Amino acid sequence: MAVTTNLNNTQGFGKRFEQLCERILKTGGYQVSSQYETGTGSRADFLISKPGMETDVVVEVKLYRSLLVDPEVLRNAARRLLEYKNALRVKSLFIANLVFSETEIKLMKTIGIDEVWGVLDLGKRAASDPKLATELAELLQEAQSSLTSGVVELQASLRAQMHEFLVSRPPPKLSGEELIEQFLKTKAGREDAKRFEELCYEAVKYLFRNDLGQIQVQRRIEEGFQYMDLIARIIPKPNGFWSSLAQDFRCRYVVFEFKNYGDEIPQNQIYLTEKYLYPSALRPVAIVIARNGSDSGAKRAVVAALRESGKVLLVLTLNDLFELLRAKDRGDEPADLLVDQLNSLLTSMAP
Repeated sequence: MAVTTNLNNTQGFGKRFEQLCERILKTGGYQVSSQYETGTGSRADFLISKPGMETDVVVEVKLYRSLLVDPEVLRNAARRLLEYKNALRVKSLFIANLVFSETEIKLMKTIGIDEVWGVLDLGKRAASDPKLATELAELLQEAQSSLTSGVVELQASLRAQMHEFLVSRPPPKLSGEELIEQFLKTKAGREDAKRFEELCYEAVKYLFRNDLGQIQVQRRIEEGFQYMDLIARIIPKPNGFWSSLAQDFRCRYVVFEFKNYGDEIPQNQIYLTEKYLYPSALRPVAIVIARNGSDSGAKRAVVAALRESGKVLLVLTLNDLFELLRAKDRGDEPADLLVDQLNSLLTSMAP
């Protein structure tokens, strides 16, 4: 988990959760190391040991902003942890801010995870230190502050999804890293614009195929050139980023646009995108993937569209997209990073 100076965004919450888990482990008598080699080029969060243990344990810590996590995301997290386990020839522990049932834990163990801790396990282990227990409770409440009511229903829905761990749709053809490699072969400008759009389409499907319904491709003409847009229906879920869009902005459909410009996109590109958004038709949100982001004029236009028309435009750079793809690969929820983008936009609005 990367360190960030903003402790109230997804990475910041993740780092705080990781630090709390480290303290909980130490309170339980474990020796905790975050500096070790796996031979894979990356490593899990911790390697722990304890007198009397027959082998060390490699630990992966995951914080999710929603109680409902895409089974594919959890599978990726488990697979990554198994890589570390096999490389180090140790046992494995998966920690997440979720509520796991006995059945779910058995499923995780079936695919090779030795031990699973959820929020109930963490709470029990932190109970001996009131300050630590309070910090844990406060962090979990902050990180999942967008959750709706009906925790029992959420847990039931989560459990239904978890069964997809062993029986689910085939995995995507390309991983996030493979898509990134393909993106890096493209150049900015019109020559590679079509290939850039195709890769963006594949990236959207890889990232959000379990969050979005049928994705429709639409073609439009601008300045004599044909461009591809996507329109996707949000699958209703009790909570999470997409649910926030549906509830807070009355959004049922989201538009994706892709701009392979060599420079930052100017404000006129925001105006063009804004024309395709119709709040009255439950289509007030666009996610724009612009290779090099947007200039200051475009940023002002984004804020104005939200303030004046209630239209939400999130502009992602290619590097932002890479971050989402890598998050999905390592078993983090990519939409959690979009929560940060949305929060940043909402807090940037001047009174």
